[in-house]
Amino acid sequence: MVEDHAIIPPLAISAAEVLPLVLVHHQKNPENTAAWLNLGLVLSRRRVDGTEEIKRQHLQYALQSFDRSLQLEPDNTGKNIRAWIGQALTYHRMALYED
Repeated sequence: MVEDHAIIPPLAISAAEVLPLVLVHHQKNPENTAAWLNLGLVLSRRRVDGTEEIKRQHLQYALQSFDRSLQLEPDNTGKNIRAWIGQALTYHRMALYED
């Protein structure tokens, strides 16, 4: 997540403890743009076992998270560039190069 420039405040916990917080932050704070951005980053990078359909659905959830982040704060270019890059990389993983 750090490599993807996720927006995470300094926390006095381990990286393993941060991940569960990131996965539920959007539920606790649905209007928090960084929560949706971070969720999209995690979902787009996570390796998923299962059929190709399950993997594709997981990546689709990542795209939806990035879209939600962009909708909540359309003028936040610092955050939005991360969401746009996340979308681009997710589309690439899905082999949807035109998108």
